[in-house]
Amino acid sequence: MAGRRRIPLITAELDPHHCTPQVRVTALSRVPFLAGLDSQQLAEIDRLGRIQGFPAETAIYHVGQDAERLLVMVAGFAKRTTSSTDGVERILQVAGPGDVLGALPVVGRQRQVDSAWAITSTCVLTLPSGAFDAVLRRHPSVALLALREVSQHLAQSQVAVHQDPAAPLAQRLAAVILALQAKASMPWNQAHLIQIPLGREDLAALVGARTESVSRQLSAWQREGLVESGRRWIAVRDVTALQAVAGAR
Repeated sequence: MAGRRRIPLITAELDPHHCTPQVRVTALSRVPFLAGLDSQQLAEIDRLGRIQGFPAETAIYHVGQDAERLLVMVAGFAKRTTSSTDGVERILQVAGPGDVLGALPVVGRQRQVDSAWAITSTCVLTLPSGAFDAVLRRHPSVALLALREVSQHLAQSQVAVHQDPAAPLAQRLAAVILALQAKASMPWNQAHLIQIPLGREDLAALVGARTESVSRQLSAWQREGLVESGRRWIAVRDVTALQAVAGAR
């Protein structure tokens, strides 16, 4: 089909100066544990941090580094990764605007327990440990929710979680694709184009399977009209059918 030979995604380079205060406050409003705060309170939190840009395919932090800052995704996409005992990379999360990265001593971690890499050009708001602690003191109503969410991320990092590992690959892969579509997609060629450049090896790392197995499943779905894909892109053509495979109906 037309478009399969080249990636149809728009992945413009992000300059940190383009991540304006308004863009940052919008991203903060999407952080689940900050959802109860108004725009003025979110702006106060924004002023406690600093904006930082990361080019695509560069490390945001590495496992084992000092846990001294919390990162809020403002623009672009990143992935949290860990390695299994056999050295195979596992992707724990694909993060976008409003998602939180990193560990902090305030939740009992002195070192980062996973790594984070920019998938696209990315802007993040960096909150040092002291600034995050000030947020918790200033807004006790959200403190418990904040600690719970950050702790959940850390617990997830201890073991690569890919839905039910006993579930068939097709079910796990369908669930991942639908989650990515819900996170970032746009209408394209009578389909839903996922706006995150992920290769088949990335999808394999998300579901805990071999790249070859993921490629075979995607090819089968493409023949059946469920998806369309190419190098580092995928579009969902039949959401209902994919939901049925994922067991979401």
